[in-house]
Amino acid sequence: MLFILALVAVALALIFTNIVLREAGEFTLKLSIDSEKGESVFESIGSVNVGGQGSLRLRVEVVSVEGLNRIVLNGKAILESTETKYEIFMPCIYSLNTSCYRVMMVIPGWDQPLRIQPGEYSLTIELAWSNAGGKGAVTVKVKPEITYEGSK
Repeated sequence: MLFILALVAVALALIFTNIVLREAGEFTLKLSIDSEKGESVFESIGSVNVGGQGSLRLRVEVVSVEGLNRIVLNGKAILESTETKYEIFMPCIYSLNTSCYRVMMVIPGWDQPLRIQPGEYSLTIELAWSNAGGKGAVTVKVKPEITYEGSK
């Protein structure tokens, strides 16, 4: 009986909350670096499911850097469904022993949440590096964070 009351309390709390956070899947990418400058495309690495009207923000974490003494890493995420396509620019994901310059504007989907239509989206990540010193690899985790609008 106490268990049922707890479930009802949680359900009511969710109904009257404006935003409910859901963390989508996490994607780990390993990028091989063998030149000072280049680009790598990770095509359709997985899908991001948006169950209702909500917003999406990408988080990227550099997990490891091997064999490099400097690098600048930038990227772009492409979310594509049968009806809609979103491109999210991700400047200055990481810089090691060098400067990274970016446009001074707020980028939806990167600096702040981007409103996104419900649907299933294929995720493609483009990573570009420059000013790399040495040869090695960078491993990153890409984590889409989805917030849903709740009932008022």
